[in-house]
Amino acid sequence: MGVNGSGSATRDECVVPRHTALFFPLLNAFDVHTPGDGLDTPALVLKDFLGFGFGATSMRASVDGIPVGDLDPATTPYGACAGPLAGCAGPFSLDIPADNFFKIPAGTYEPAVAAGYYLLLRPLRRGTHTITFGGEGTFGGKATSQDITYHLRVGRPRPHDDAGGGRG
Repeated sequence: MGVNGSGSATRDECVVPRHTALFFPLLNAFDVHTPGDGLDTPALVLKDFLGFGFGATSMRASVDGIPVGDLDPATTPYGACAGPLAGCAGPFSLDIPADNFFKIPAGTYEPAVAAGYYLLLRPLRRGTHTITFGGEGTFGGKATSQDITYHLRVGRPRPHDDAGGGRG
């Protein structure tokens, strides 16, 4: 998990099971219908989302200090979108848990649309790793910037770690 809007975050003590690929957003945005907002069709949610003017001007990522290449927003193959537009996956639903940073009630919300840049990393070797990522762009007519750091341990959880196999 990154941040809501601009900012930085560091996640420590994250445990990842061996042989697990990692998929995460470098920089992304979404819009979703919530009760009472009048955005009850994919086209209305998309129109609202497009009005926010999401865009990336720069992106970065590194694994254990080694930069990931090909992250120019104009040419990167890591861009993706979901919504009623040509070339995009269709609208989707979001399951929002209780105690979320959007401060909306828990539930399933639909329709939702999204755009962003995502990275899929092959499974990391056993041991500790540092992944940093983020970027700059615009959303809602304002500049946005995110810097995220994850300190991961790949392998079995220590006895005091979450038995579920992953935190972070």
